[in-house]
Amino acid sequence: SAGQVTITGSYNGITASAVLTVSEEPVKPPEPITSSSFVLVPGLATVKVGENIEIEGKYDPDGPGGPLPEETALATQIDWSSSSAEVATVTIAGDTYATVTGIDAGEVTITGIYTVPKEGIVATAKITVVEDLAISTASIPEGVEGTYYSADIDAKGGLAPLTWSFTGTLPPLLEFNTKEGKIFGTINTGTRGTYDIVVKTTDSTGASVNKPFTLTIK
Repeated sequence: SAGQVTITGSYNGITASAVLTVSEEPVKPPEPITSSSFVLVPGLATVKVGENIEIEGKYDPDGPGGPLPEETALATQIDWSSSSAEVATVTIAGDTYATVTGIDAGEVTITGIYTVPKEGIVATAKITVVEDLAISTASIPEGVEGTYYSADIDAKGGLAPLTWSFTGTLPPLLEFNTKEGKIFGTINTGTRGTYDIVVKTTDSTGASVNKPFTLTIK
């Protein structure tokens, strides 16, 4: 229980004592420190659901954070953790490596703690988990000569922002918005028929997907 106790010892007729204070408060471990000489690589990355990415902890004694105590050079173990196991898990792949596996779409912080000095040195990496990029619109509506037309083409997954393009031919006066994936404009008379196009969307990682559409004008 909490309180004070006196510890007494003697040696060759010499007695000494010390007062020990006992507290019920839990002893908190020292907080890890940060050093710009210890980083996780990559520090910012994207991984798809169900896929893996390797991450490495690197310590550079000549880095801007400067050298650490000598015992640091002997340490190879890094303790790893994920801020959300529902988004991504992290498993040890080696002394200084870990494997991050995407579980569900979202963002997660991966933390690596270099185990010496005593309090540890901490570094983090931001991982974004995304679903496969896909165009989710099944078809686009028909249009009527002489009327205004608008059709949105939507996508799911991937990493924003998305850009859009198309190949093929649209009726005269109809335009394609490359930022929003939208067909719009007033349909000219005398343009009745069918128009086949292939729409492509690309996300910020460079992943892309195509989908064909047919626009019918009556």
